[in-house]
Amino acid sequence: MFLIASATAPSTEPVLVSRIVWYRSSSNGGRSWSSPVKLDDAPADDGNPGYINASGFDEIYGDYGEIAVTSAGRTFATWGEGFSYTGPGGTWFNLQR
Repeated sequence: MFLIASATAPSTEPVLVSRIVWYRSSSNGGRSWSSPVKLDDAPADDGNPGYINASGFDEIYGDYGEIAVTSAGRTFATWGEGFSYTGPGGTWFNLQR
């Protein structure tokens, strides 16, 4: 079993709640899970789209949250990040190495 989820995190910005996308897996039907791995790792610098901050990102963008496993067992995850649910924003992905 594989899971991607977004969770809120305390922010360094005043009156702002940031979100972080996490990945976990289970090899026993969900009785136990791997340690969480942070997927959204874009830097909060001058080159970011504006909704990314040091604590995470502003809001889930759309309903873009998917996960797939290839025939070789590699996991792909996609999710949306943005200023609001309706945008503007972007779809991000991460590939298991």
